[in-house]
Amino acid sequence: VLKREGSVFTHSGGWPQTSGMPKELLLQDKYLQDLVASFRKTLTKKNKNKKKGGKKGEPTTPAVAASKRGVICVQKEYPPWKKQTLEWLQTQWDDDKNAFQCDLKELKQRAKEFQSSAHDELKTNRAFMGVVSFVMGQASQLGRIALSTEM
Repeated sequence: VLKREGSVFTHSGGWPQTSGMPKELLLQDKYLQDLVASFRKTLTKKNKNKKKGGKKGEPTTPAVAASKRGVICVQKEYPPWKKQTLEWLQTQWDDDKNAFQCDLKELKQRAKEFQSSAHDELKTNRAFMGVVSFVMGQASQLGRIALSTEM
């Protein structure tokens, strides 16, 4: 069956070409999938906590029916400090290697130096290193598209 004329395995043209879906869409899709998974996890945890009850002797409360609706608000632009961070990370990216110019440990050290040399909100922002670590992980998986300043 596999060696039959016209089979995918005997076809000399190779594998079919992909549609070339923009990577931005893949990144947005991954974000939404992760967000839905997070919502479900939070809702499950919330319902379990309501079933357990409070202090000793208190009656347990039945689980509240799961909500079937929600609203997701999305900003059109990143905050200035995050945009500045992404722009800095872009300068650390090597397109030829499709990776950062240095290892991740050194990049984190450079990020701390960049933050300390900043003159604005970025210098005192506590979320800075968390964002840097997250984006570094995303860039390692998805490439340069994870460093985009466009939403």
